[in-house]
Amino acid sequence: EIAQKKASEAGQKNKEGYRDYVGTELVERPLADALVAEAGEPHRADGEQSVWRLVNPIDDVGELQALVEDLYATERKDRRYTFKYSPSGPLSVIARLDARTGTFFVNEDHQLVREFAGKPDSKRLLEALIVAEALLEVYLRAAAIQPEIVSDLLERRDSLLRGLALDETYSLASLARALRDATASAIELEIALVGALRALGFGARHIAGAGEPDGLAQYLIHGTGEQSFTLEAKSSKDVPALSQLDFAGLHSHFKSSGAQGCLLVAPSYPAADDPEGEVSKRAVQQRISCWTIEQLAQLVERAERRHVNARSLQDIVLTVYAPIDVTAAVKKLMSDPTFDKVDLYVAIIAALSDLENRLRSTPRNISMIAAEISRDKKFEGVDMPHIRDAVTDLARTSSGMLHVSDKDEVSVIGALDELRRRISHITGETAPPRRRGTFRSNADEMGDHV
Repeated sequence: EIAQKKASEAGQKNKEGYRDYVGTELVERPLADALVAEAGEPHRADGEQSVWRLVNPIDDVGELQALVEDLYATERKDRRYTFKYSPSGPLSVIARLDARTGTFFVNEDHQLVREFAGKPDSKRLLEALIVAEALLEVYLRAAAIQPEIVSDLLERRDSLLRGLALDETYSLASLARALRDATASAIELEIALVGALRALGFGARHIAGAGEPDGLAQYLIHGTGEQSFTLEAKSSKDVPALSQLDFAGLHSHFKSSGAQGCLLVAPSYPAADDPEGEVSKRAVQQRISCWTIEQLAQLVERAERRHVNARSLQDIVLTVYAPIDVTAAVKKLMSDPTFDKVDLYVAIIAALSDLENRLRSTPRNISMIAAEISRDKKFEGVDMPHIRDAVTDLARTSSGMLHVSDKDEVSVIGALDELRRRISHITGETAPPRRRGTFRSNADEMGDHV
């Protein structure tokens, strides 16, 4: 305790970037104690030792001894932690810590991760929670709590976190996943459909009564009026039969609701590629816009990147009906323009960075940025108006860090890193922290994907 206090006092004299805000007595020492305690536990009746939930066990005695010695001898500057993301299944734990490499392997399929990993700010909080979860197991094990009790407590806590993540959903990735996961469940697909339409800009509500549509979506353009369409979900493990689709009934639903059309979502449609097929003919006759679950899920996932709004979706629903025609219309919406707005935002910041130490006495302008961006084949379809609009978007959201003049001159009033931080909510990019500690690896500030 005295040694820890002296180490803490010494650490307070370190300059920024070398101060240990997360001491080894909070991570490495208890981890070493817990690993040693676990290795000394008697084998259970089934011949297996107790299993860690969030920490990868080490079976080799020599390897364990070397790791424990290293954990006791390590200093924070010599041991940084990284976060790697990969799918492990929706029922798997939120993450696992590999103590040997100092890596947290985060499960992209976990409900909490799906909800909060998409934005830099919430992702940092998510990763802090993941560290705390893994270390909670370590602390409980180091305190000699029975492994069965530890496992039960952590499992109940995990169930709580999953439920809280599902209770209110904001993430586009989560809403898209909910659509895909609800293919075979009627009520889940209806709820997912309503959430998806809200993500695309509509006021949507779930109805689902006898003789009623599953839902209603609408939005108001002031000065023009309000239009709406009904929502219908047809869940099925297989392609739904023509009789299940009941186009006449769906038409009756939207007419009686005072709506102007109907958006029907199903896993797929019989003879979907045949414009002369019965499904296509009835869809056109009854004005039912036939979408697949996957088409809508992809649109939701990319709604912000493609700047999809309620009008662009409604234009398809109220004028395009046959499955093959809906497919063509959605493809056009997803590919025109040929670039994502978010990719263009990132390219603009990269261009400003590349220009930072060149032509230092020359003001930056849209033409200079455009010349840099045009080198990338991904932006072959981009022209000056697109870049001007994108730079203006960034200026509006930069909280005063980026300015565009009437003469197209572009000025960054401060460091590029601070500009990156202020616009990260629309670029999704990781930016260096405003104050640096020693727990995370500098090469992996915000995590990576494997």
